[in-house]
Order: sequence, then C-alpha cells, then structure tokens
Amino acid sequence: MPPPSDRISKLHPPREVWRLRVRVLRLWVVHSFENHDVPNSMEMILVDENGTKVQATVKKHLINRFKEHIIECHVYRMSYFSIVENVGSYRATDHEYKLVFLNRTVVINVSDDNIIAKTCVIDLLISVGEEKEYFKDDKIVKMIVVKLASKEYVYIRLFSF
Repeated sequence: MPPPSDRISKLHPPREVWRLRVRVLRLWVVHSFENHDVPNSMEMILVDENGTKVQATVKKHLINRFKEHIIECHVYRMSYFSIVENVGSYRATDHEYKLVFLNRTVVINVSDDNIIAKTCVIDLLISVGEEKEYFKDDKIVKMIVVKLASKEYVYIRLFSF
C-alpha cells in the first residue's frame, strides 16, 4: 500500500517532500518568445480528491524527461517538488503556491483512481484581446490575450506569433 497522500491545500515552502495523488486537469507547453518551436516550460493544473487545484511547472531542461509520461486527465502519484509563491499576472489557479518539478521529482501512473472524473472539462472561449506588439531583444513580438472559462475558473493565456 502506498504512503498516504498530502492534500494540495496543505502545500507550503520550503518543504520539498510532498506526496500527491492528483489528476492532470490541464497540460500545455509555453513556447519561447524568440522561437515558437522551442518549448520554454510545460504547465499543468493538478487537482486532488478534494477538488483543490494547483499549478505545476516543468522547466525547459526537464521537459523531455516528463512530457511523454504525463497525460492530461490521467491520475498520478507525484512526489518531491519545489514549492514557490504563485505570483504575477500569469496565474492558472488561485492557489497561493505552485509546484516546480525537480530532477528528483517522481511521477507514477495510478490505474485505480477515485479522483472525480468530471474535473476534466472543456474550456469555453469568452474573449480575445487586441493584438499588441512588444520589443524584446531588438525584435518585435506580437501577442494576443485570450480568456477561457470553465465551470469554475477563468483562465487568461498569452499567445505570441
């Protein structure tokens, strides 16, 4: 029998030894502003059996290690994360912290799941912002803000082109 799982609602820094049992509610790759073919990070929204959600980030250097092993809507036991404050304008959940995967993060697929399946919902596009241009490294980067909504949350995503 696996060790008991921690609740997402109890996450806090600086502890890294967390054991979560979660469903991957959403998974997406954030691409580099300079080169849209280069991934910058892999982002996820995780939900536990209590319905509490938290954002998780896999940084660029670890994407290849995890991208084939984590599938949206599947349930996993995950352990060993860095816990950081969830700050800034790009927040996918309301949780005060977010997880950052480490070299020692472990992800194990769980076939016996009792985490609510209805948590995998389809987003609805509710608005598209105006195209804006930003200058970065002597290049013009065009961006657009898209607002998506699910039954419980509103997500804001930036797209560059």
